[in-house]
Amino acid sequence: QWLDAAGVKYTVNYDLGVVSVTDEVTALEGLLNTRFTVAHQMRTKQTVLRAADYVVPAHVEAAIATVLGVHGLPLPPREARQVGAPPDVTPDVINKAYKISGVKATGSLKNRQAVAEFQGQLMNDSDLVAFFAKYLPNEPAA
Repeated sequence: QWLDAAGVKYTVNYDLGVVSVTDEVTALEGLLNTRFTVAHQMRTKQTVLRAADYVVPAHVEAAIATVLGVHGLPLPPREARQVGAPPDVTPDVINKAYKISGVKATGSLKNRQAVAEFQGQLMNDSDLVAFFAKYLPNEPAA
């Protein structure tokens, strides 16, 4: 309601719980009760738009965990490193490295599985089926 009332452009990513606001500087200055300035780094030729202190209304403050992208300076550019192919880590490689043997997937509810999420990459059922088909063809992709 706050963003709608301010008339700013925004998108919501419900999977990540993120609201991204992108609009004209004057609209964002009004939204956050702040002023933006442009900072230039002469040596690296970097430019960044930065906000002064900002304020959000009390009625929305509890719903906001953080406001990103209005403070701070970019890191200086670095030369790109040559990166080779990622290591070929398969279930067989892990089993050999950790001396795992005699384990058979049963699908029992006594065993638990954890799925981790990193940088917005989520588990996908079709990827799981493809993984099992490629690396564990004799096991169910449960």
